[in-house]
Amino acid sequence: MRTAAGSEVSRGATGVVAQIFDDTLEVSCPWNPYFVAEARSLRGRWDKERRVWRFAHLESYSAVHELLEELFHADGSEQPGVDVLLDLDRFQSHHAAISMIEIAGRRIASINHERSEVQLDATASVVHGQLDVGGDFLEWSPGTMIEICRLPEVTLQYLAPPDRESFHVLTRHGLNIEDLQRRKAQLQEEIDQLQLSIQRESDADFGIMPPVEASESGRAWRLRCRWQGNGLERRTVHLDGCFTSPSRRALTDAEVSDLIAGGASACRTCGCYRAARDAGLL
Repeated sequence: MRTAAGSEVSRGATGVVAQIFDDTLEVSCPWNPYFVAEARSLRGRWDKERRVWRFAHLESYSAVHELLEELFHADGSEQPGVDVLLDLDRFQSHHAAISMIEIAGRRIASINHERSEVQLDATASVVHGQLDVGGDFLEWSPGTMIEICRLPEVTLQYLAPPDRESFHVLTRHGLNIEDLQRRKAQLQEEIDQLQLSIQRESDADFGIMPPVEASESGRAWRLRCRWQGNGLERRTVHLDGCFTSPSRRALTDAEVSDLIAGGASACRTCGCYRAARDAGLL
C-alpha cells in the first residue's frame, strides 16, 4: 500500500487492492476491458504514473467493491492469495479450440490484435513447454505449464470441477497473523459479552419467587420490557422484589393499571399475575 510518503501501491496477496487515501478510493487490479468500461461509467480516472484507478465520489465506492468481487472474486480487502500452475494438457481436454484463457477476470493468455503472438497477463508466465498462435486459436506443445501468481484462493472454488483439476497450488500468500490475532481477540471479547447477557437473561427467565406481600406504603410494581422475535415489544408487569426482573423502576398501582389498559401483560412466571388479578388490576 502507499505510505504517507506516496510510494507505489503494492499488489497485495491477491493482486487486487482497494484503499482510501484523502477521500479518494484507489484501486489496483489486473487489466480487464469490462472493468475499464465500468470504472469510467463510475467516473473513475486512470493514474498512468502510479497505475491505479482513482474514484473521488463516495457514492461509487460500494459499486466499485461489488465490481471487483464480481470480476476478480476479490473486493480489494486483504485476503489469501495463491500462486498456481495451470496444466494446459488437462485444461485442453475440457475445452474445444480456444482463443483466450480467462481466470477470475484476468486474461491469462490471449491473441494480440495482429494475431501474431500470444499476450500473457502480467501475473502469468510459461514455465514449461511453448504457447503459440495457430490462426485464430491458441496452440501449445505437450506438457505446457503456465504459472499464475496471486489469484484469490476463493477463485478455485468457482471453477468447474474438470477445470479445477487442471490447477496445482504452488504457494499460499497468507494474511497478517498479528492482525488476525487482534481481530480474534476483539471478536472473542464481544462473544463473551453476548454470552454473559444471554446467561443473565436465561437466569432471569427461570427465577421464580412468590408474590411480594403488600407493604405499609402500598404495593410497589416494576416494569420489564423485552423484545419478541417478531420485533414487537412485549411489556410484562412485575411486583417490586421479583427476581425475574433486572429493572429498578418502581410503579404505583395507578401506573400499573394504565400499563395493563395499554396492552401490558402481568407476569405469570413469578406470581405477579395472581397478585395483579387479586388486586383487581386485570
